[in-house]
Amino acid sequence: MVEVSAATVVFSFHVSRLFLSRRRLEGHVSVDWRSIGGGDRRDVGLPMGMLPPTNVDWRSNSSLDTQRKRLQDYYDAEKKYGFPWMQIIQWAAQRVDQFATTAGDFEVASHYEQVEANYLIQPIWPANGVTVWFGQGEVCKGQMAIAAGVSLSMCQNLAGLKSKSEGKGIIYVDYEDDFDEFSVRVSRYINGLGVGIPSRLRRFDARGRIFTDIADQLRAKIKADGGADGLIIDSALPAVAGEANEPEPVGAFFNALDWIKLPALVIAHETKMANDEFPFGSQLWRTRARMNVNFQAGEEAQTADGDFMRDILLRCTKANNVRRFHPLAFRLTFTDDESPGQAPARTWVRQLAPGDVSLDLHRKLPNRDRLRAFLAGMEPLTVSDISEATGIDGKVVAETLRRYPQIFESAGGGRGKGNAAVWSVSRG
Repeated sequence: MVEVSAATVVFSFHVSRLFLSRRRLEGHVSVDWRSIGGGDRRDVGLPMGMLPPTNVDWRSNSSLDTQRKRLQDYYDAEKKYGFPWMQIIQWAAQRVDQFATTAGDFEVASHYEQVEANYLIQPIWPANGVTVWFGQGEVCKGQMAIAAGVSLSMCQNLAGLKSKSEGKGIIYVDYEDDFDEFSVRVSRYINGLGVGIPSRLRRFDARGRIFTDIADQLRAKIKADGGADGLIIDSALPAVAGEANEPEPVGAFFNALDWIKLPALVIAHETKMANDEFPFGSQLWRTRARMNVNFQAGEEAQTADGDFMRDILLRCTKANNVRRFHPLAFRLTFTDDESPGQAPARTWVRQLAPGDVSLDLHRKLPNRDRLRAFLAGMEPLTVSDISEATGIDGKVVAETLRRYPQIFESAGGGRGKGNAAVWSVSRG
């Protein structure tokens, strides 16, 4: 923490790697740091961000204290490498002070920062660029897209996720269903909300045409209707005439979305060429999108009331200039289709803690959440017992437990895979 221009500025550094080479350091700043002194040093600047990566990697088992000591050794005047630690802090403070006096009030976000921080639905749909929700068939991507569109068009949050819209409505470009089916899906979700307010989720019938062929008409309709808050495309494969792995049609598709200038949500059904990081086999679906979100779903189950439910897990596989969120879990509940004498059919969504999803989804969770869910309510267990019960490699179990001391706590001694220490979920 340093004091700059009567304002407290807190620096939070995540150091992943250091390059311990004086020759390379001097090469970056074009001076010999040993030959300059006193007031001249602050004019050189702080070249930390320019150092190429090597060696000291946070993924090693070294603790934060060990890394901090290595940093201090690197800048310790008594060591052969460098400069006093406090001198580095002073240089950093001087650079921030210089920025504050030349660029204005650094506590006021710039236009770029304000734009980048916006979401339509935080954190799963950024308000700029294209977001791709992808997964195998029948994992509730379309249901969640309908829920997202209805929530935004009615200026309501989605299952506890903060939503932000201007009330202009959402355009749903439908390649999957006819108008009647679309209306039923929207009505079910509105009934689940328990409100009678009509949704401004407007369907646009693609009529089997590729997206580049309807972009002009779509843009004109949006303008005639007074604008829109966002665009949902269901789904990507027919929008590019099935050529999802070819760069020309996919590139043209993203160019058309850029031309329309609305935040777009694209639903993509995985093919055999896809993987867990992006849909289909083309890297363009990852590089051109603002965010990729993978959907996984558990088996359908029946509630005590006779309704049907399904748990889904959302995992962010790529985020560009926005935060990559930790996995989120939701439960979709469905009533039977409407019949004489029964209440209207409903669909509703609620958010779950990731560890509370159905058991068949647990293997899709990150190791941290799998272990927390497994150990919740259990007596303390050794690493070996945990590994045997969960199927997670013992070394991975041990590393995960040690990496999250705010979640897990141990009793006993030793640190190896088969040691006598026992672990449990922290009560703090």
